[in-house]
Amino acid sequence: CSGATVDNSVIFEYSRIGPGALLADKLVFGRYCVDKTGASVDVQAAALDWLITDSRQAQPPYDPEERQAIAEVLGTTAAQ
Repeated sequence: CSGATVDNSVIFEYSRIGPGALLADKLVFGRYCVDKTGASVDVQAAALDWLITDSRQAQPPYDPEERQAIAEVLGTTAAQ
């Protein structure tokens, strides 16, 4: 979770949180993220697996420019 902001959240084993991630009131397990209302996101299906993913899987192959573009849309900083 180095470089990430995690507030009032539970991060399960095998979850990789990238720098720039902003998690508040979330439950993160593997490649899934659930908020306090129960809404969930499969971060791999949403192409956010460079930011939150299952550490047992390989990092996605996005190049730094793609990561930066996605991070700008999300209002975060891209992991290198």
